[in-house]
Amino acid sequence: MSIRRSSRSRVPHQKNQEFALFFPTPSHRAAPGSVERLKYLESLVNEFRCTDVTEYKEQIIANLGNFAHDPRNSSQLLGIGVSKLFFDTIGSNLNQSHLQGSQPSNSTVSQADPLHSSRLLSLSVAGLTNLISSSPTIRKELFTSGAIPLLANCLQSSDPEVLVNALTSLIYLCTPTSQTPALNSAGVKNFQASLPSIFPGLCERVRSLTTASTTLPDRRISVLAEIFLTDCSGDKI
Repeated sequence: MSIRRSSRSRVPHQKNQEFALFFPTPSHRAAPGSVERLKYLESLVNEFRCTDVTEYKEQIIANLGNFAHDPRNSSQLLGIGVSKLFFDTIGSNLNQSHLQGSQPSNSTVSQADPLHSSRLLSLSVAGLTNLISSSPTIRKELFTSGAIPLLANCLQSSDPEVLVNALTSLIYLCTPTSQTPALNSAGVKNFQASLPSIFPGLCERVRSLTTASTTLPDRRISVLAEIFLTDCSGDKI
């Protein structure tokens, strides 16, 4: 997964070659913004919604996440509902993880493969992070469309990559100047002061990751949590 730098937030640059192209055809090489590229992206979304093959779903989500990294694809991806697809996949697999933890061992309730759910969750959060990092327009839209509470729920995950990507997304979304670039220092402070009331519990969840820094499996998690608290909520670390 590739995380693009933002000129306005101190998000560590990361690169991961996890994403791979799926269904390689001439269309996937079409120019960003072209009709051919749009048709290819639509075919991926339709295939994801229709297939029951778990490996296909993982490859499609990975492929869409790869395209989401390129800002030239952002308007088309938003137009065909890829952000909602990421949202739905994150939500259903978070819920599935909670369900698996709460079901008795002899339960007859049908359960998804936990490894598949974990993989889909990780790929979807990574794809959403790429989409968020690619476009200021997308960041403004997702700030008010339910992305932040969903990402806050991801902070309960035990998967380090989910935590790293969720925190990275939250920094992109909640840095004051990412929503209003022309904010002066007073405006920044007002935004930071209002964040806990706009999204109750968010700062507390992030803060818990800094206090647990000695037990976290990945040092990036506590570093990103501190960046969020300093830049987004104005905490003094």
